[in-house]
Order: sequence, then structure tokens, then C-alpha cells
Amino acid sequence: MIVSCGQCGVRLKVDDSKIKEGGTRLKCPKCGNIFLAEKPAEAGNAEQPLQKTPPESPRPSPAESDAQKPPETAFTPPSPPAQLKPVEAAPQAKVSRPAPKWGLDRSKILVAHDGESVLGLVESILTNEGYQVIKETEGIAAVVSIEREKPFLCILDVALPRIYGFEICDRLKNSPESSDIKIILIASIYDKTRYKREPVSLYGADDYIEKHHIQDSLAQKVKRLTAETGGAPAVRPPREQDIRMPAPEDIPLRQEQGLRMRKDEMPEPAAPSVTISAEKRAEPGLAADSQQVEAARRFARIILSDIALYNQSAVEEGIRAGNFEEALAAELKEGRELYNGRVSREVIESGDYFADETTKFIEKKRQTMGLGI
Repeated sequence: MIVSCGQCGVRLKVDDSKIKEGGTRLKCPKCGNIFLAEKPAEAGNAEQPLQKTPPESPRPSPAESDAQKPPETAFTPPSPPAQLKPVEAAPQAKVSRPAPKWGLDRSKILVAHDGESVLGLVESILTNEGYQVIKETEGIAAVVSIEREKPFLCILDVALPRIYGFEICDRLKNSPESSDIKIILIASIYDKTRYKREPVSLYGADDYIEKHHIQDSLAQKVKRLTAETGGAPAVRPPREQDIRMPAPEDIPLRQEQGLRMRKDEMPEPAAPSVTISAEKRAEPGLAADSQQVEAARRFARIILSDIALYNQSAVEEGIRAGNFEEALAAELKEGRELYNGRVSREVIESGDYFADETTKFIEKKRQTMGLGI
């Protein structure tokens, strides 16, 4: 029988005996098409058209195959298990820790006084005991030196310029880091007949000394405070030439030194006490030079600082209540009379420096007590 390829049309002669019942699948030798060949219903050599079968789909190329694939969902790696955040503890209130205490140098002593004769006397006494002496003449410089040098003992004039000595004492003793410093206040008692008692409070100072007792009492007071710090100081041994007993010929020199210390306060009055009114002070007169004015201001500070040293409670109550001048009227009146009796007429006529220093004193005390100006 003759069959035709439905793909390319080639005619093929096939033996009927090889065609099975129901048809046999043949492959076209020309185009490779596979088709089904069936026996004709009637016997004969009549030509049977080649039965076409659906062409076999050609194998797609790799590129086409990839294109025909359904789009794949992009692979997303599984997320790591959620990390549990540690529960934060409630913030604790900050504990304010006190500043560490200063490491004090037990070989150093600071002395602050604006009288050169006093500084020289104190230095000679302490050097003879083997100490290193640091000298300052005003309050701010004294504070800076104390913070830098860390002396174990400070000897402070209560009437220091710029910052009173008792103010420095109050600061040091009320600061945890510096509270171990030993302090001696030097008082310039302006009326030695009035004060027959020791001050009840010293603004935290460990001791005080009146200026005219420096020569005979300072070394003993320093030794006592040194012993309280834990024994002998770490100082150099006194040199042999430094140690000598006062000779009889030194006595006039000591007396002269005492007179110079008195002059550091204020020269003795050349005229009797006078009281000058504000109107009189405003009148033109002899001009006072700057040194006289500064000496008058210093003397006013000495008077006020002594009032503060011996009346601390009353001073602070008066500052707090705003009636300082009324509460201490008797002390200020006595101080004013002494001031007028020791200050020259030219200085008194040029300005009321006692009142000026009183106002400054009140302002500084208000600041020290945290009350503002």
C-alpha cells in the first residue's frame, strides 16, 4: 500500500502485512514526522492517504525553555528568629558622689596678709620650724594658690582685700575636698579694751591669733594643729643657723617690728576725732592721694572683719533679715568713731569710704550665704 507523509508530502510504499489492526505508527524518512498508517477498509492496491497526526512539538532551545517556564517567585531566605530585646532596667537616679579629698602637702603652709611686715614675721617663724611658706597679699590669689599647692595649713588675715579671710575659710571648710585643711585666722582687734573674750565661732577655722600675738604664740599654735593631722610634719630639719634664741639686742628690733605691724593697719591719728557730714564731704578741699584712700579702705575692712569675727551669729541674722546696720548699730557706731579718729581729714572729706566698705561687706556676705545681691 502507498501512504503519504502529511508533513512533507513524500509518498511511501508500505507492506500491508506490517500494518497492524488499528494502525501502525511510521516515521517519515525525509522529515522525521511520525504518523499513523492504517489498512484501507477495502482490499486493493489503491493508494491510502497518509494519516496525519498532530506534529510533535519541537524541543525548545534552553533559552526558549527558560522563557516558557512560569516565572518563579524570588527566593527570600527565611528571616532569623526575632531577637528578644533585653528589658532595660528603669534608669536609676544619679548618686552625687563627693569630690575626692585633696592630698594635702604637710610641708607647706600658706600665709595671706596684705601687710609686708606681718608676712615677713610669719615667714621667718615658719621657716625656722622647717616649713615651706607660700605668701599671698590678697584673697583671690590666696584661693588660687591654695587650690594649686594644697597646703595642709593656711594662715589668713580676716580683712584680706578682694575676698575676706573668713570667707575663704568658710569656703574651704564647707567643701568636702578641702575640709581637712587647717586654718588659723589673723584678727586685727581694733579696740583691744572691748574684746576680752575669744570669738564663739570662727567660720569653721581651727584657731585664731591676734596680730600682736604672732611673735609669741604662732609657732605653738602651728605645732598643735600639726599634731592633730597625725604626727610630725614631713618637713626638712631646721638648719643649725636658723635655730637661735632671741638675743637681748633683738628686743628693740622686735618692738620696732610690732610698731610696723600697727602702721600696716593705719598710722596713728595726727588730729583729734572728727565727724564730717555728707554736705561737708561734698565741699571742695584738699585732695587725698590714692595711697591714703586705700589705707582708709583697708582700715574700714579691718573694723568690719573684726565685727564679723566676734559677732558671727548677729551678722548673719542681720544679713538674712536685711537689717544688718540696725542689728549691729552699736558696733558700727564704735567702728565709725575709731575710723574717723584714725583717718586724715583730707581722706574723710574726699569720700565716705567706711560706708562704701560696709556696703561691699554686706553684698559679699549675701553672696557667701547664697542670698544674691
